[in-house]
Amino acid sequence: MSEQNAIITVVVSATLLAIALILQSRLEKWLELKERQLKNQAVFECGQVAKVEWQDRVTGAQVNEPYKEAYLKCLQDKGY
Repeated sequence: MSEQNAIITVVVSATLLAIALILQSRLEKWLELKERQLKNQAVFECGQVAKVEWQDRVTGAQVNEPYKEAYLKCLQDKGY
């Protein structure tokens, strides 16, 4: 009976360890994706706030560009 208990304990422990490793891997991936999403949001927001508008002389198109210094400061303020 003691040998059976030891085998069951090993199997349960190995299963719990495997589950914990899988959950840790998934959590790390989720955190990485969340950080990437937050950075993309900051890039978008800073790009919207710090713009310079001008008209292209050749095509006549209205062009919106991020103003580099304001854009970089905005990203720095957001921690990127």
